[in-house]
Amino acid sequence: MDEVAVGFTSRGSTPAARVSNRLGMSPGTTLVDWVPTARRLRVVSLAAVIAALLPAAVVPARADAVIKVFSPERALLAKYSSVRCSVATIKGERRFTAAGTLGNKRLRVLIAPGDFRGFRTHVVRYGANGLANVHWGMGGHVWTNLNKPPTGPGPELTVAGSVQFPRGRRILRVGIAIMYDHDFGDDWVSVVGQAPCRY
Repeated sequence: MDEVAVGFTSRGSTPAARVSNRLGMSPGTTLVDWVPTARRLRVVSLAAVIAALLPAAVVPARADAVIKVFSPERALLAKYSSVRCSVATIKGERRFTAAGTLGNKRLRVLIAPGDFRGFRTHVVRYGANGLANVHWGMGGHVWTNLNKPPTGPGPELTVAGSVQFPRGRRILRVGIAIMYDHDFGDDWVSVVGQAPCRY
């Protein structure tokens, strides 16, 4: 299967510009992080959806450093100005966890023991084989990258986004374009932005 990975950055003036720049293979990190050359046209519709979904500032400025959760209609469902982070050693291997709670709206990031190798970029994949996992729940309903979208006629979506640490252990950055619930319907969410880690 062809593979499409979707990621986020703060470069470029708008999400649409970043998409078009990357599809033209311009240098620099962009919204569409990697697309096989022969399959670029297949992801134009996906890139257009993502560009329409995200606000112009995908990664907030330092004064407004928050992780935001959006609905497909771009409604802001939650924003986390900080997350509680921890690094634990389990049987000699380190695990990273981050949690944000706003009433019944809970954000969780987990990099499992053996997969956490320091404060760097960790790929978030669809399905249970990812090194990093992101979950967002509201009132008992959960969206997560563990729910792998069904394969259609286009390329298979395998990489959901990434978890990054742009300033070491101090800042957590998350970029997930589409995260599904167990029904794989139109009720998906996007998680984007960065926030301080509290240890």
